[in-house]
Amino acid sequence: MPTILPVSDLTNYNEVLSRVSENNPVYLTRHGRGEYVITKTTNMTREEAEERLFAELDKARATGFIPWEKAKEQLGVK
Repeated sequence: MPTILPVSDLTNYNEVLSRVSENNPVYLTRHGRGEYVITKTTNMTREEAEERLFAELDKARATGFIPWEKAKEQLGVK
């Protein structure tokens, strides 16, 4: 379950930072709306990789991609 706190909780930032763990960022809200995310730097590389992957998938969708089964057939993969 995600940790969601108001940004005002940062007055006790040590408590907020103690709640951040690998693969469990803390989401901060301002005026009841999501505004910030605090995450471990070890998660950044994974998140950046996911972001790049989704960008590539979006490009593939925009240019027209072929189904996996068809690609395997064309590559001779069983």
